[in-house]
Amino acid sequence: MDTTILATRAVASTFVFSLLWPILAVVLGIYGVLFGLSWWLASAVHPLWWMIVLLATPLFLACLAGWGISFFISLKLRPSMSTSQKTLSRKIADQISGIAEKVGTPKLFILIRVVYDLASRTSIQESYVGSLAKEPGELRRNFTELRDGFKKSNIIDSDIIH
Repeated sequence: MDTTILATRAVASTFVFSLLWPILAVVLGIYGVLFGLSWWLASAVHPLWWMIVLLATPLFLACLAGWGISFFISLKLRPSMSTSQKTLSRKIADQISGIAEKVGTPKLFILIRVVYDLASRTSIQESYVGSLAKEPGELRRNFTELRDGFKKSNIIDSDIIH
């Protein structure tokens, strides 16, 4: 497989993983607060307050299912990497996050773009990560170093989803 595609997949999956854990924490926190509030209201006011939890549970389960699907897809598309490649992909994902903060792009929009690029298999020049990697500076050097790391390691990716 082309090393540029492997490097793009590595950066994209690292970026997605860095956003998935906070999303899970927020969803669990909201459901926990809602559950606690319902429990308190049911014990203090009226037992029908449990209906809040019953109504919110399908939405919570849908959010967990979406999170699980995103996690599974990112896990399957992530190529095998050495320690130095993992470090470089984390560094590039952090740089992309920094660029997004500087230009004011919401991280959720970036997550949607990265997942769309992975799912639709857009060409490397048209992908979001690919377009950022073209920019001059440290981001490009890091991306090139990561791509060259895949050339040297000759990693065969047998988990490609066709």
